[in-house]
Amino acid sequence: GEFLWHMHAFYLAYASNRVPEITESIINIDNAQKWGFGHEMGPFEIWDAIGVAETIDVFEAAGYPVAQWVKDMVAKGNETFYQANDSGKVIGYYSPQAGDYVPTEHDPLVIAVADLQADGKQVWSNGDGTIYDIGDGALLWEFTTKQQTITQGFIDAGYQAIDLLEQPEWKALVIGHDHERFSIGANLMDVLQGIQETGIEGLDDYIKRLQYLTYDLKYAPKPVVVAPSNMALGGGAEMVMAGDAIVAHMELYIGLVEVGVGILPAGGGCKELVRRLVNPVAASGSDDLLAPLQKAFENIATAKVAESAKQARDMGFLSATDKIVMNRDHLLGEAKAFALGMAASYEPKAPEQIYAAGRDAYSAMILAVEGFKEGGYATDHDALIASKVAKILSGGALSQPQWLSQDVFFALERQGFIELFMEPKSQERMMYMLQNNKPLRN
Repeated sequence: GEFLWHMHAFYLAYASNRVPEITESIINIDNAQKWGFGHEMGPFEIWDAIGVAETIDVFEAAGYPVAQWVKDMVAKGNETFYQANDSGKVIGYYSPQAGDYVPTEHDPLVIAVADLQADGKQVWSNGDGTIYDIGDGALLWEFTTKQQTITQGFIDAGYQAIDLLEQPEWKALVIGHDHERFSIGANLMDVLQGIQETGIEGLDDYIKRLQYLTYDLKYAPKPVVVAPSNMALGGGAEMVMAGDAIVAHMELYIGLVEVGVGILPAGGGCKELVRRLVNPVAASGSDDLLAPLQKAFENIATAKVAESAKQARDMGFLSATDKIVMNRDHLLGEAKAFALGMAASYEPKAPEQIYAAGRDAYSAMILAVEGFKEGGYATDHDALIASKVAKILSGGALSQPQWLSQDVFFALERQGFIELFMEPKSQERMMYMLQNNKPLRN
């Protein structure tokens, strides 16, 4: 505790003495610390939080001199570096040169959820999701569950966003927020409690609602753009792939990681990777379908996670036309601009069929699984999960390759998920993850 106190005392006092040496604006210093070092708050924001007037004398008594302009600011009765209105929105900052607060300059690409709340832009909320008017006819759907997990209320919010999008005053929907993580997927505890109350039929309905939410978002009457950053895992990755387009922050960790808890992607993730990776090759008439199918299989069966947006593109989660943004603060603004650009000449897509590569492709994937098992790289339960993933990706191990409706792939996902959910070893993996926050190999 003492070390941290001295570290912050030095840090804050030092920052005050760098104005105006390196910049005349405290905002520039705060932003440099946040953008350059990944800090959640800059030094002047931290100082406001702990109290400026209360700490000046204490810092100096400990040997950390505070800049004269900070003392002058407090002497004038201004006790914070940032000025906020009654709703809590920051509207100004203290300028040592002006000797007073000056208005903050608004960057049109910065959309902050806190500002939307302060400005009364909320259109709808149920506690698990909130929908905002972000201007120019665009809506924003924010996930508000713990760690942005997928719950029944989350799914309800998604359907509400689609209903709103059908109204004439709205042109586009952005899915995103400014929480640390995009989404870590389904709330396992919510799923386990739900099955105790509603049984297998309730679980099947839960999965089906999530599947057709992703489907309805993809084929919505107006553009839907998803803006992920940081973690998008499991069902979170399925939500990323649900839109017309993706505008992603470069720091993106995305993957279908369900096998780690003994289940498989069932919110359209298996289907969607086949659509993205296999469909284009099949439509071209090429016979080389095994390579893209193996990529989809590897992504899912090994719970592979991309460590950047660029790698996510290589893995098939992002397309060549999706956009990668460097500045996290600009993510929602860039996504809004992208969505409105699409809206100008938007034509809703017709639902596509998905290519089922059939029995031979299924056999090739199973052969790979057996090799991993014999080499000691996969347990018997790993192999069971992988075999069910292979069945879905091949379209049900049909005798002949063919194009199938997305409904068929959804049904295969639900079947595989429920079969695994009932396996004792899968239940062990789920409970171990909930209790220890790390996967179990069994």
